[in-house]
Amino acid sequence: MPPTDSDSRYEEILRRIEQRKREEQSTPIFDDLARILDNLSAFASFEDARRRVPREVLAFGPKAVRGYGPPMWVGVVVWYRPGGYYRYRTCSLLGLWALREDNRTQIIVGKKTLKYAQSVYNAESYFKQMQEGFELYYGDKGSPPPATNWLYSAEYKPLERLKLIAEIKDVLKVMASK
Repeated sequence: MPPTDSDSRYEEILRRIEQRKREEQSTPIFDDLARILDNLSAFASFEDARRRVPREVLAFGPKAVRGYGPPMWVGVVVWYRPGGYYRYRTCSLLGLWALREDNRTQIIVGKKTLKYAQSVYNAESYFKQMQEGFELYYGDKGSPPPATNWLYSAEYKPLERLKLIAEIKDVLKVMASK
């Protein structure tokens, strides 16, 4: 017997209930990871890095992102691409992520390249939407890059917060000048 509209509606309701349960259970962990990024001055560091990007590069952000993983993660990202009408096909994502796994928090700075994921390109709407986020055009939620694209990683220890901030800013200065 083929599925009916009521069957698909029922499945959608069950999926949403399951998603809501997962979100409620994850909220304390997400809050803790976000607090860690706040303690590391993530937004200020990325705003500063975005300002240092050369003029011929279109840079946007920063923006907060999060995901369930595994591992669960929260991040702050900026996205950028070379200027020019036909240069939209790839976009780079640079971010700082806090990953939680086995009650340990790892801090990473990484970069990844995103490919344009839409069938049509309209420069006017693209530019407007890119100021808000990259997800629509590049089909990515801001997840951390693979370990091969990590520029920096360290275990988060609250007592080493100032040292971590200085190291992260150093990495971002180098990336912004490239």
